[in-house]
Amino acid sequence: MIDEVTKRALLKELEKTDNIYAACHKVGVAPATYYRWIQNDKQFKKDAAAAKRIGRKNIADISEHGLLIKIKEGNMEAIKYGLRHNHKRYMPKKEDKVIIEHRSGPKASEEPKQTIEDFIDIMTSRNEEEAAAMRAKYEKMGPLPLKSDGTPISNEEIGMYEGFIIEYFKKKKAEDER
Repeated sequence: MIDEVTKRALLKELEKTDNIYAACHKVGVAPATYYRWIQNDKQFKKDAAAAKRIGRKNIADISEHGLLIKIKEGNMEAIKYGLRHNHKRYMPKKEDKVIIEHRSGPKASEEPKQTIEDFIDIMTSRNEEEAAAMRAKYEKMGPLPLKSDGTPISNEEIGMYEGFIIEYFKKKKAEDER
């Protein structure tokens, strides 16, 4: 089966660089196909994870080799980097700074401080509002296109698909003008 041959070729490419886009391009497969295989084939998902681990190690080895070449050439930035990351004497000192405030409650003149949870809630709300506004903007142009798997684009995904949506409406406009 051609899919199995293609999957094996893709795994070999992932072992080289751990770059999904580059591996897919080299083998002639769309990244969406790779992600569909990951979802539908448990063995492929396991094999891809192993291939990506090997690819990360290969990239680290290649990067270290490049660093060594630069160090041998006398590149001062490379030398500093090599020393900072490989010799205790040159590593940056780590200092823990903790500020402790003792009080029974907020002062009358102070507003209570926001927690990280408050900040996350605010950002989530903003993102939802922006997504809804973006959806409304594009729906004025017509019904939104479906994703490649045939499912509708959700509000959470609309930002990721914005380029696709814009291209869809450009092509549709060009077709309508013919």
